[in-house]
Amino acid sequence: MLSKPALAMQNLLASLLELSAAPPAEQREVKCQACGLSFSQFREAGRFGCAQCYNAFRDQLLPLLRQFHQAEEHRGRAQPPTRLRRNTNLEDLKSRLHKLIANEHFEEAARLRDHIRALEGKHQP
Repeated sequence: MLSKPALAMQNLLASLLELSAAPPAEQREVKCQACGLSFSQFREAGRFGCAQCYNAFRDQLLPLLRQFHQAEEHRGRAQPPTRLRRNTNLEDLKSRLHKLIANEHFEEAARLRDHIRALEGKHQP
């Protein structure tokens, strides 16, 4: 028995596939080499036969994914939290500061140090 998210995904894929145009009759039917599932069988069932189906039907699925997600790659549910981005940015700035000091660019290092202190002061919890 499929879980609710799996059923929702299956229904979503099935409805998206119904919206897409059927392939021309003269076009060769694409089949998964691993499980033998054809694309038309996938369209009817709304689910893949195996993990290799994603690769086998890639050319047919990409337009559907672009239409639905406005992207071809999964980017996750949300962007990383602001605090994580801020910490990464501060780490980059501190690394740059150490390089400036090592290269004896003290004036630029002092400006960057002040900038880092200002950022750390603003974002203290």
